Amino acid sequence: MGLIFGKADWQRPTALSIGLYQPFHDGHRALITEGLKCVGQVCVAVRDTHGVDEKNPYQFECVKARIEHALREFEGRVVVVQLPNITNVFYGRDVGYAVERIDLDASVQSISATDLRRRLVAQNWKIRPASPMLKDGTLKQAGVVS
Repeated sequence: MGLIFGKADWQRPTALSIGLYQPFHDGHRALITEGLKCVGQVCVAVRDTHGVDEKNPYQFECVKARIEHALREFEGRVVVVQLPNITNVFYGRDVGYAVERIDLDASVQSISATDLRRRLVAQNWKIRPASPMLKDGTLKQAGVVS
């Protein structure tokens, strides 16, 4: 489990955003920003699916580094944690939390990690954990936060 930006307040109300983030992009960032507006603190839970198939090329540490870099302005309000490959979420009655969908504008909703991965492969891009900042902004133009 990894914390970013110092200590999170574990007693404070927190939104949960579960995803693959393969790669983390502007749509993910917009969703997490909305969660911060609604609740004030967000736990970004990364499903560790590296190598399961071609849609999951990035290791957890790489994904985490990209998320930390992209959300650095929210220091102290974001926690990044590693999850197993969660495929189902079950809950009982009166669980004490809400499950909500946040609808973003159409341009953000249309961002596709699958399309971004195709562009990255076509451009011979590699995202390495030690180097979350990628060269010359090309990835940002493709919708990947840099």
